[in-house]
Amino acid sequence: MSDIPVNVPVDTVKLRVEKTAVRRVPTEAFYYLSELRYLWITYNSVTSVDTGSFYNLKVLHELRLDGNMIATFPWESLKEMPSLRTLDLHNNRLTSVPAEAAPYLVNITYLDISSNKLTTLPSDLVDIWPPFSGILPSANASQKIVLGG
Repeated sequence: MSDIPVNVPVDTVKLRVEKTAVRRVPTEAFYYLSELRYLWITYNSVTSVDTGSFYNLKVLHELRLDGNMIATFPWESLKEMPSLRTLDLHNNRLTSVPAEAAPYLVNITYLDISSNKLTTLPSDLVDIWPPFSGILPSANASQKIVLGG
């Protein structure tokens, strides 16, 4: 398989695309999957994720893109996923998390950016994200970030 499947039933809640030759997550790839809560595109050959790839995924809770070759992530695409709590980008080729990413990460409770090529984190992320800022998260939420390993 070299492309994201397009014939997935519209009521799909969990989709796993693992260990394939998929190289790109195109714009609006999951537009008709508005019930999708778990999306794993892991251990493929993904090098490119379009800004509009996750359009209409309002109830997505978990996005895992680990084990790919992603050098830049479209952080602004996270605004299309207001219910997203888990973002796993470990074992990619990210070299930075830009300061502009910070506002899009405020609802994330688990972020794994380990095993990338990161050297620093933007101060805006450190200032606003509770694991770093000293701001206590809500009583029923805990936040975790995995940086190294």
